[in-house]
Amino acid sequence: AGAAGAALGPDSPESYPYFTHHVRDLYYKYIDQVASTCKAKCLDEFYSSRTVYWMLSEYSDKRMPLDRSDQDDARQAVVDMATELFVELRQRILSNVLLKCYNFFLVPLQTSLWTELQGKVTTLSDKSLEQLFHLNETSSRLEMTERRAQERLQKLTAQDQLFVDAAAQYAHPVTWARLKKEYAAATAAADG
Repeated sequence: AGAAGAALGPDSPESYPYFTHHVRDLYYKYIDQVASTCKAKCLDEFYSSRTVYWMLSEYSDKRMPLDRSDQDDARQAVVDMATELFVELRQRILSNVLLKCYNFFLVPLQTSLWTELQGKVTTLSDKSLEQLFHLNETSSRLEMTERRAQERLQKLTAQDQLFVDAAAQYAHPVTWARLKKEYAAATAAADG
């Protein structure tokens, strides 16, 4: 993990696997908590489905046959009413469960997930942060990176100075004073 972390750089989240794992663990715990609450709310729909809906017999356009001697008609009427009741219950439960999933699972994820995680991370103690970010290892890695950068800077500075010295040997800088002097000499030679 040390060599891979050094190759990734200090700004990469993959450089801090323990911290990343900690945040991922906080996320999964929050998801489990929200899912548990949502599941309990959704199960409330099934607990109330044991209620018999008498309105089906009162408001339905299908009535029980009045002739009790015809069992087939009575059986078919019961099957039709039970099917209608099942469809109505299924539709009600489905729409209510979908609404509860939205209200008790998706809405909390959209509104309070960030504040929940941010609150838990910002309240970490210094010792916990040192452990999660491997402070000693990270400090030594950054110091090594700084030493390499300093060595590279010294090398580039030396190369720059060599370039300036070499350029001075092969090219003469043109200045305004030198141009005026050469112009005066050229015009004097032409006049004289």
